[in-house]
Amino acid sequence: MNSDEINRTIDFILQSQANAATRMDEMAIQQEATNRQVRELSESTTRFQEDTTRFQEEMTRFREEIRGFIRVLVPLLENHSNRLDRLEGQA
Repeated sequence: MNSDEINRTIDFILQSQANAATRMDEMAIQQEATNRQVRELSESTTRFQEDTTRFQEEMTRFREEIRGFIRVLVPLLENHSNRLDRLEGQA
């Protein structure tokens, strides 16, 4: 192997190593971006789950309040209906 071939071989090896190092740096940057996206998605999912839980709790309270309202309203409506029946019977 003459000196030109040796120099070309050395240049090729050095260029290959530089390309590999560049690719590794790019992969590390992409990995960091992917990790950040995964963390953001995880946090978003957690917030969504917390919001869903809070919504379900509020809906349960709302249902209980409506049930209480109906418990009060039904006797009033029955009383009103009885009065109407009596009034219609007198007319």
